[in-house]
Amino acid sequence: MWCTLGRFSRTDFLRHFRSFSEARLDPVPCSTLFIKPEKYGTISKLGIDIAILDLQDSVPKEKKSEARRLISSVFCSEFSSGQEKIIIRLNELDALYELKNDIEAVLNYVYSNQIFGFMLPMIKNAEDIAKYQELIADVAKYKGFAKSPDYYIYPLIETTSAIEEVYKIAQASPYVKGMYFGNADLSTELGSKNSMKTLLYARQRLVMGSAANNIPAMDGPCTRIDSLIALESEAKQSKDMGFQGKIALHPKQLPIINKVFRPSGDDLKWANRIKKIISSDSSVYQAHDQSGREFIGPPHIKRAYKILSIKPMSVTPAEGESVSPRLIRRGAKAETINFFTTNSFQFEIPISEGLLANWDSLVFNTRRVGSNSGFAKKLGFRDRVVPNSLLMTLAASLAVTRLTESAKVHLEFKNAAYLRPVYPGDTISGYFRIISVSESLQGKNSVIGSQHFLKNQEGDVVYQLEKWTLFPKMDIPRFQSDFNSSDLNLPSFKNAFLSLDLSNISSTQPVEKISPNEVIIHSLPKVFGKSEVRSLSYLIKLTNPHHYDPVVYHQEEILVPGPFVIHASVGCASVDFGEIISEEITSCSNLLKVNLEDTLYSMTYVKSVEECKNPALEKLKLVTLGLKNVSIQSLLEESIPNALFDPENMHAAKINSICAHSIPLLINKIACITEYEILRLVTS
Repeated sequence: MWCTLGRFSRTDFLRHFRSFSEARLDPVPCSTLFIKPEKYGTISKLGIDIAILDLQDSVPKEKKSEARRLISSVFCSEFSSGQEKIIIRLNELDALYELKNDIEAVLNYVYSNQIFGFMLPMIKNAEDIAKYQELIADVAKYKGFAKSPDYYIYPLIETTSAIEEVYKIAQASPYVKGMYFGNADLSTELGSKNSMKTLLYARQRLVMGSAANNIPAMDGPCTRIDSLIALESEAKQSKDMGFQGKIALHPKQLPIINKVFRPSGDDLKWANRIKKIISSDSSVYQAHDQSGREFIGPPHIKRAYKILSIKPMSVTPAEGESVSPRLIRRGAKAETINFFTTNSFQFEIPISEGLLANWDSLVFNTRRVGSNSGFAKKLGFRDRVVPNSLLMTLAASLAVTRLTESAKVHLEFKNAAYLRPVYPGDTISGYFRIISVSESLQGKNSVIGSQHFLKNQEGDVVYQLEKWTLFPKMDIPRFQSDFNSSDLNLPSFKNAFLSLDLSNISSTQPVEKISPNEVIIHSLPKVFGKSEVRSLSYLIKLTNPHHYDPVVYHQEEILVPGPFVIHASVGCASVDFGEIISEEITSCSNLLKVNLEDTLYSMTYVKSVEECKNPALEKLKLVTLGLKNVSIQSLLEESIPNALFDPENMHAAKINSICAHSIPLLINKIACITEYEILRLVTS
C-alpha cells in the first residue's frame, strides 16, 4: 500500500518499520566465487559472501575422487576456521554414483558447520529438490547420524524446464535460501547467444519466482574474465532487474561485483534518511533540489531496511598517510553575498564562429542582420550582429559559478535590454549586483533578485537583465535596493534600428499579415538533443550539474537549461513572423522542467501590432508559450483562453489551474512563457 495523506498515520509508519526491522533476513550473497581447494586459505581476504567448491563441471570424471579428497583435506587444515561461508556444488542427479560419493565425502563437514549448504545443478523441477534431500538423508542415515543435517539449498536454474517451474522450485523446501542463474548451460540448451538480451525472459522469470518466495536471486557469471567493463555493465543490468548478487569466476571480478551489489554511500544515505523521515513530522523525500518529491510508505521502509541489512563493502585503510578530500562548493552563500558592491563574473567568453554556429543549431535564427555580414554592413554595422538570445543567456550563465550554482531553480527574467551591438570576435565579460532578498511565500526558501551586465573588450556595457532565483533558505536579512538601471542612461540598441534608412531594403521572407488578439500555433518543433545541450552548457560556462551529470542525477532529472527553453520557443515562433530586425524580452519564466530529448512547440498571442516611425518596420508585442510534448494538431480543435497569455499568471500553479478548467490538453504542458517585442521588416 502506498502512502497517501490522511490514510497513513505516523503510528502506521512506526509499526511498519518495527515489523520490518524485527523480521529475520538471511544474509544476501552479493558476491559468490568458484574457488579451487588449493586456494582455500585466501577466502578470508577476498571479501566474498559465499565460496563454492566445485565437484561438478570443472572436475573431469577421472579426477572426481581426487577432488573429493582435496576438499576433505581443506576442512582438516589449519585454514578452516568454520567462519567461511562454503557451499559445495554437487554433481547432478543423472550422475547418481558420483553424487552419492560427493555427499559421503563432505557430509561430516556439514555437521561440523564448515559447509553450510549445497548448490544443486541441472534442476528441472521441484521434485528434483526432494530427490537431493532424500539422498542426503539416506547417506546421513547410512553413516550413522541420528538425524539429517541442517543446510541451505541453492538451486542452479540452468535448464528450460527449471525456468518454467521456477516458482515451484523456490517453494520446494524451507531449506531453499536463494537461487542462482546458470546462463551458460541454459544458452547452450537453447542454442542462443549467452547475453543479457537473449536470456532476458529467463532472468526475469527467475527474479520474479525468487521475489515471490522472499528469497534472493543471484545472476550467473560474466564469462569475459578480462573485460571488467563488460562485467560492470552486466552487473548493473542484473541489479536493475532485481538480482541481489552475481557469481564471479575469478577474484579480480569481485571488486566490481561487490561495488555494484553492496549498498553504495548514496544507498545508505537514502536508507538512513528514510529512517529519519519516518520518525519525524515529514513523510516526503527529495534527493536533490532539482528532483521531484515522493511520499514515503511501507515499500520505501522495507527497501530501506533491506539496504541496511546488507553488508556494505569493507574498506581497508591505505598504507602510509592519507588525505580527506573536500569539495569546493560554488554559487552564492549567506556569508558571501554583498549587497553594496558589484561582483565580477569568473569567466569571460570570446564570441567565436563555433559558438555562434552551436547557438544557431539550438535557436532558429530568422534575422539576416545576425547571419549575413553583407546585409549587416549594408545597414551600417561593422559585421553581423550577435543575437539577443545568446547574450541574454550569457548574462545568466556567466553568473552561475559565483551566484546561481547553489540555487534551487530559476524563477524569472525581466527587463532584458540589448544596449550596444556585439560582433563575432568580441570578448564578453561582466558583473552582477544583488538588488533584492526576500523569503518565498511559505518562508522555506530565499528569493534573490540580481541585475546582470555584460561588457565587451572595450569595457562598454552591451547588455543588461534582471533575474529572480529561488535558493535554499539563507540566514540573511531582507533587502531591497533603490538602484534603477535607468539611472545609468544606457543606450538602447533597438532605437538604432528605428532610425535606419531601410527604404532600399526588402525582406527576403514572405510578410504574413498579423492581427492583434489572434493566437498563432507554430508548426516548427525543437528537439533537445543530449550532446547538443551538454556541449553548449559547457561552452557558455553553465556549470549547474543537473544539466549534464548522469552519474549524480537520473535521466529524468537532467534538465535543459531554462534560457535554452525560452529562446528555443521564441525561435520556433519567429519563423512565422518574417524577417525580424530586433527582439527585446520584457519578461519570461520557466514553468515546467524540460528534459533531454523532449520536443518543444510554440504558441503565440499577438497583444498588439503597431506602425513605427520608420515605415519599413512594424512593431509586434507578443506572448509566446513553449509547449512540451504536445500535439499541435489537437490544439487546432481547441478554444484557447486568453488568461494563459496574461503575464500576471506567469506561475505554474495558476497556469495549470486555468488549463484544468478550460483546456485540459495543456495541463503540465506549458514549459515557459515569454513576453517580448519584435521589430520586423514589412517591405517586400
